[in-house]
Amino acid sequence: MSRAWVGLPSAKAKSQIKVQITIVTASKRILPGLRESLSEKAEVYLAALGVTIRKGVRVVKVTPEGAGEGDEHGVTEVVLSDGETIQADVYIPCVGVTPNTGFMTGGKEKGLLTGDGRVETNAKTLRVDGAGAGARIYAIGDASNAAEKPGVHNTLSAVPVLVANMKKDLIGGEGADREFEEDKRETQLVPIGKSKGVGAMKGWWLPSLLVWALKGRDYWLWTTGGVWSGKAWEKEQ
Repeated sequence: MSRAWVGLPSAKAKSQIKVQITIVTASKRILPGLRESLSEKAEVYLAALGVTIRKGVRVVKVTPEGAGEGDEHGVTEVVLSDGETIQADVYIPCVGVTPNTGFMTGGKEKGLLTGDGRVETNAKTLRVDGAGAGARIYAIGDASNAAEKPGVHNTLSAVPVLVANMKKDLIGGEGADREFEEDKRETQLVPIGKSKGVGAMKGWWLPSLLVWALKGRDYWLWTTGGVWSGKAWEKEQ
């Protein structure tokens, strides 16, 4: 793989940069869910926008404590694992998803929660089969361990399976359960700036302009109405 092209900000671009942005990641590369070549291309696009990327370091301390959790005003001091300190006007912690399952008191002791706090779910039927769950309990999405990568595409495809099995349980239908199958193919679209992006869908690489055209204009907000209302699944699938 050729790495002869390196996109660094031009003098003109540097003069146009009004906000200094630093991305900190403990990983060896950004966007680990995509192939390495796409991670590298994203770094090039970000560098052209003047974004600094610190890889292989962690945030070990933030002052004031709790910064990034609300509408703070003032400077946040961010200390990294290599000893560097960053003074940030805006600090945005993006450290993954924490399942909102704290209400399930004793869930781990009863075998209902996994070590990372997700609900122990039958990956095929989406039922919670644990003895302590009770009848007709189901889980999908980020709170469920039915999918290794619970992205939005897997959550949306789980809904028809969930509804079909709920219907069967409620009316006492016969026949086999409907089964969920996780799509593990590389799927992630990441718009960058006003006209670029990197990504792949169902394992297929997508050109930069297409990533921006598909997602960068409105981040698929046009789809939310159908999801919230249920109209996306108006017809039985």
